[in-house]
Amino acid sequence: MFLLKSKDVDMAKFDGNFELIEVYRRDLLPLHFKYGRGLKSWIESRAIDSSRVSSRLLKKALQMRNKDDYSTSMKVYARAITDTFWVCPDDADISYSDVQFTSDEYSDLTLNLDINVLEIL
Repeated sequence: MFLLKSKDVDMAKFDGNFELIEVYRRDLLPLHFKYGRGLKSWIESRAIDSSRVSSRLLKKALQMRNKDDYSTSMKVYARAITDTFWVCPDDADISYSDVQFTSDEYSDLTLNLDINVLEIL
């Protein structure tokens, strides 16, 4: 199961097949869900654009074996720099402070193509 969260507030609960089980905060759900779209497509939509050159560098820095959009996004719990939403697997003992972006190393890599960052990651 998965919890869709905004910071540490539960928004909705999904089963292992990404089916919606319960909505806790309909008023705060991303529009994606208000239009009846599913969790898996929302997670995939939050991955770095695979056509960007920097996406290959980022996936290398994250030492990813599976490089599809779902795996890429879930590597960072579906976090994005543009909002506070994220996905928490129900068996994970983590909070927003554990998944929020707190450093600029990845942005230096992806935005500036600074490959020297790979040495410190």
